[in-house]
Amino acid sequence: MGRLAQTLLFDIENLASASVINIELLNIGRFAADRGCYSPPDIHQAKRLLNANCGPASFAAIHRSPVANIMRYFPHFPLRDWTTVGDMKNALNRSGLEFCNSGSALPEYGLALLQLRINDRPLHPLFSLGQTHWVGVCRGCFYDVNWAGWLPIPLWNELVVSQLRFGSRQVCGWEIRNSLAIVNRNLVRLAFGNTRTKVAFDEVVVPSEDAVAASVTRAESRGPFDEREVLLSSVHQFFANRCADFP
Repeated sequence: MGRLAQTLLFDIENLASASVINIELLNIGRFAADRGCYSPPDIHQAKRLLNANCGPASFAAIHRSPVANIMRYFPHFPLRDWTTVGDMKNALNRSGLEFCNSGSALPEYGLALLQLRINDRPLHPLFSLGQTHWVGVCRGCFYDVNWAGWLPIPLWNELVVSQLRFGSRQVCGWEIRNSLAIVNRNLVRLAFGNTRTKVAFDEVVVPSEDAVAASVTRAESRGPFDEREVLLSSVHQFFANRCADFP
């Protein structure tokens, strides 16, 4: 068994007792889902046409909208292509989403500005701002624009952080710089799978009610081992399809 597969199995074992969202609700490899975690379907187009990156993409994932639909909340793009905490708060206010500051603690549902580390030296107060990265947060999982989807944090560490670099310097760690908790009850219920969106975009393939019910029934009947097998299979398949997208 390869190192990657061994690490995935180890992390999945650890996730058995972790407080993370139901595996099927991650919607790995699926975009614009109407239930569970939402991944914007237009990441590549928005980057090419609007210079969108981690800030707007993470916002779109939490807002449950294509990136193109939320760029009006980020008027500094494309001339300035980084998003400060103040910019993100302004975008949330413009969109009407209620939020509260979570400091350096991860919210159940919201956004986090991560400080990426390339060494263990003390952070420079200004230079370190250029090594930050926005992610969406949902109950122990991150949405990352580099993956274009959601992953439990241990797998995100292995599949995404391990590929991040600043020039020739590889990212070796991260910490939470700031985070914002979204308190919109409807968005939280959608992400946790307690309801479904009623309006679908053209790109979305919406399953029938019977298909959703059958999926929920299957998920409820699975044991921990079966869930780990499903996640391992899904991650392997999706990683094989996405690996060419990493720089």
